[in-house]
Amino acid sequence: MDTAKMMERLDISSITALSEKLNQRKKLLDITNQIHAAQNIKDILVEHKEGILALFNALLITIYVTDKPRNELYSLYLAGSQLKEIRLPITNRSIAGFVANTGRGVNVANAYDKEELKKIDKTLFFDEAWDKQSGYRTTQVLALPVMHENAIMGVIQIVNRKGGGRFTDDEQSLLEEIAEVLGIALYNQHRVFSRRKTRFDYLVSHNLMKEGDLEAAFTESRRSNEPIEELLMKRFRISREDIGRAMEDYYRCRFIHYNQKHPI
Repeated sequence: MDTAKMMERLDISSITALSEKLNQRKKLLDITNQIHAAQNIKDILVEHKEGILALFNALLITIYVTDKPRNELYSLYLAGSQLKEIRLPITNRSIAGFVANTGRGVNVANAYDKEELKKIDKTLFFDEAWDKQSGYRTTQVLALPVMHENAIMGVIQIVNRKGGGRFTDDEQSLLEEIAEVLGIALYNQHRVFSRRKTRFDYLVSHNLMKEGDLEAAFTESRRSNEPIEELLMKRFRISREDIGRAMEDYYRCRFIHYNQKHPI
């Protein structure tokens, strides 16, 4: 091949690579704007994670948020049309837990390789429970802390690189950018909900009703002297179980519905 043709091919290759890079940056900007525009944590954990995943050559993504009072990580996901929650302790007994516990990122080619995990930290383990429950086989894992001003806000984890092999340095750098965006967004969400004044804010944060509707329910309850719980169930179709979960979340203790058969 003569030099001219070789240079032409190199130019085409360079232009293609640059075009792909610019397209990726545009997608990153779009998802960044969407994350910052999220109305609540549920939108970040559920609605926007597929947009983030599309930036990577990976099969799965999970975004965890720290629950400091319980020393746990939690995430939300859709099972059909039903919103479900998963929780795990912030300990070194899982990769995400280790990342939240230590503030260190993890990039492994095989989550089941105990020797590879020990090279990162002797106390690091991979929790196989989710694989056993789902029938899925986890191999590559890239998990990074989501931080804001040195505080752990959560963990972002992508799993199973489509091309095989460990996630690349470029992929890790891109995920670090996403983690930085998430850190700011989660901090802002926590700042809003840290001003919680009612025992029913759980219903808003978990997208079961709008904040304005909750305020309207309190106003109507005061006007009519009707118990707020009755209004929420009757007018806003909030289930008794969700009201119980809101009570649990607010009072940080188990809520048991009244039953005449159970002595008080």
